[in-house]
Amino acid sequence: MEQCRFCLEHDKITNLISPCNCIGSQKYIHQFCLNKWQNSMLDNIFTYPQSYNLSQYTHCGVCKSKYTALPYKKYLEYVKDFSILLKVLEKYWYVIIIFLIILALFSGFILMTFILNLAGIIAFTAFCCYWKNVRPRIFSTFNSIRVGFIRYGEPVQGITPGVIISATPKITQGLFMMSRILITDYSPESGAIGLIFNKIFTNIQMNAERAITYSIGGPVSPKSRYVIHNMPDLPQSTRITDGIYIGGVLNQMSPEIKCRYFIGCSCWEPYQLDGEIRAGIWEIQGLATPDNFFNN
Repeated sequence: MEQCRFCLEHDKITNLISPCNCIGSQKYIHQFCLNKWQNSMLDNIFTYPQSYNLSQYTHCGVCKSKYTALPYKKYLEYVKDFSILLKVLEKYWYVIIIFLIILALFSGFILMTFILNLAGIIAFTAFCCYWKNVRPRIFSTFNSIRVGFIRYGEPVQGITPGVIISATPKITQGLFMMSRILITDYSPESGAIGLIFNKIFTNIQMNAERAITYSIGGPVSPKSRYVIHNMPDLPQSTRITDGIYIGGVLNQMSPEIKCRYFIGCSCWEPYQLDGEIRAGIWEIQGLATPDNFFNN
């Protein structure tokens, strides 16, 4: 029996794969677990195209080697072909609309009528979206690409650093399904940053009395590492809420120190989290306490 490094379930070695050069407890994984992780990484090309790196999908984030098992090859080729187009569309959509209008003015009557009607519909839809503070976003699934609309506006009351939000049943797949997130930084103008704390990645036994828990903090910046602890006097640390701090240098470990380590994080653009909460995607659970965070 071996252990899957993502879901931590023990299974027969015939039901597991070794898709990279990792060894030891990191060697084996279920094909399904790898698919879910790669799908979360692939979603970033549509959600955060300006900072996306395709190597997050094709290479292991631990040993840096290329995955030997690459599912969804046909879909991956589709993403490679259209990733540049998606970036251009997201950044210069207004220029494209103006270009279509100009093109219609110099085209034949039938084509001009069609394009003008289409441009009028697009312009009217864009006006209504901005009037209602709704912004389009591009999302991906295993089999399709879809456009979602997120409502932006005044900040939602109750979102502050230290708040716990939980996913609602509207999230049916991916890393965020059934997740609980500690918001570590938030402002309406700069967006929000949080860490998923109920998705344990691995445990490392330091000694007979202590183990370090690594959790998957989110799909963004998978090479980043974060530490949450309960030491208010730790140099270079920042208070999140009472009894919970982030960052700093842990020179020594003692039984009084409670800490959790995270790989990657979860990020939202300005007013995006507010819109997702309004849409019923997330639910505010209240402020975190040392008991319900460190003992979760």
